[in-house]
Amino acid sequence: MKNNDAANFETAPDSVNSIPPPGPPRQGPPIGLILGLTGTGGCLGLIALVVFLAVLFFRGALEKCPPKDFPVYSGAQQTDFSYETSGATSSCLVGWESDASSSEVSTFYENSLNTGAWQLVRKDSESGLWYFQRRTDGSTIGRIGFSGDATQTRIEAEILTGQSPEPSASP
Repeated sequence: MKNNDAANFETAPDSVNSIPPPGPPRQGPPIGLILGLTGTGGCLGLIALVVFLAVLFFRGALEKCPPKDFPVYSGAQQTDFSYETSGATSSCLVGWESDASSSEVSTFYENSLNTGAWQLVRKDSESGLWYFQRRTDGSTIGRIGFSGDATQTRIEAEILTGQSPEPSASP
């Protein structure tokens, strides 16, 4: 290669070895980044909203199931509950375990459901279920059942609001 060829090589670009000049700089925000962040933020926002609404529902359910004025045997531990709403009606299923005999627990409920806000409507000797209603609102009805032995008792109650006559067959 001659000196003069090297000079020509530097000044005259070779079409095979040359790198094209960069294009004009981008204008405006990077749309891909914005869509990615919005999608991620939108999903996170939706998840946060769902969690928030679930917490509100369960908080409300815990306050309403069972109703605050419903008698609960002293020392009984709540083991489960289910609360459903549909329009103006609701269904509360709740269970407790007690370290007392069935006779002690049933005596407590017989006395408690015959005074105060609730009234015992009838006892079904065949099923063992007791039916009750709120004294001031006949559309709030329920039933309660006891099972156990001399040292422990399972208490199951179903309380319905916005209803009429009797709750379903099993608590």
